[in-house]
Amino acid sequence: MPPPVLKPIPQPKPRPIVGNLTDLDQEKGAFGLAELTKEYGPLFRLEVLGHNLLIVTSQELVNELCDESRFDKKLHRALVQVCDFVATGCSRPRPTRRTGLRHNGSCCPPSGPRPCPGCLTG
Repeated sequence: MPPPVLKPIPQPKPRPIVGNLTDLDQEKGAFGLAELTKEYGPLFRLEVLGHNLLIVTSQELVNELCDESRFDKKLHRALVQVCDFVATGCSRPRPTRRTGLRHNGSCCPPSGPRPCPGCLTG
């Protein structure tokens, strides 16, 4: 079976330096994004001042992207350092092949250095 053909994520044509900044109408606000959604679909890309942004406007796609049973969340390095420094009772473990631990998605308040019951699933 041949591998599936991946289509590029649609994007308005970026301009040099500013990218798609001029495609964002400040006066229209969210309505401007709604117009871009009508033109490019529920998932599109914008480049703003050298930063790539993925815009997801469909609740169905958001639910799929947030499905923790299919994807692990990647924490930004700075957030990992803050979590390690604060050492909350519910600090999220980093999944490894050896442990396979995952956070169950619950939100526990900082409660000290010990894990909250039920926070880890294997």
